[in-house]
Amino acid sequence: MNGYRNDNFGSYLFVSEDFGTSWTRLGNDLPMEPINVVTEDPKKENIIYVGTDNGLYASFNMGKTFMVLDNNLPRVPVHDMAIQQRENELVVATHGRSIYIAKLKDIFKLYDKMTGAQK
Repeated sequence: MNGYRNDNFGSYLFVSEDFGTSWTRLGNDLPMEPINVVTEDPKKENIIYVGTDNGLYASFNMGKTFMVLDNNLPRVPVHDMAIQQRENELVVATHGRSIYIAKLKDIFKLYDKMTGAQK
């Protein structure tokens, strides 16, 4: 959801745990920029990836807080992403910069370090 046509460039990310009866806003710490794509990690249920008009972000706590993932990724619009389970990679499609591939094992190492998760 975005408000481009109304000059509203805020970030809107919501979740429903009751099939749409009620909604909770996520990503209150995301920058005020439109969100283009959201992907949940199929292996680690707490990880959410968000592509915005200015980069790639990840949450390790189901959307409560986010951090930028910018290791060698320029600050460009992220329009799509997919998790390639066989290759264990996050493939990110950007506007004007082609694709970016992140190894999930590196993201999982960061997740384990930040959350204190055991392997």
